[in-house]
Amino acid sequence: MKKLLGRPKYAEDGDVVKLAFYLPAEKPDEIAILDLIESKNETTIAKITKKLNISRNTATRRINDLIKANKIIRLGKGPATKFRIL
Repeated sequence: MKKLLGRPKYAEDGDVVKLAFYLPAEKPDEIAILDLIESKNETTIAKITKKLNISRNTATRRINDLIKANKIIRLGKGPATKFRIL
């Protein structure tokens, strides 16, 4: 699930040039988490932290952001909690 940036747009206004850059909506960690979940069908926080070499707190924050954005769902509770793409 590779995200590509849109082409920048520019507008000339006299002596000023205005540039508009399009950035991905997700953070790089979020994109990597989505890729990991997509490749494995589902995953856990422990696997995310190990595979992406990020802290448990960072992984939890990114997972919560993805859940709020309705990109993934949480299955279960506690250490056995798994995450799957919607």
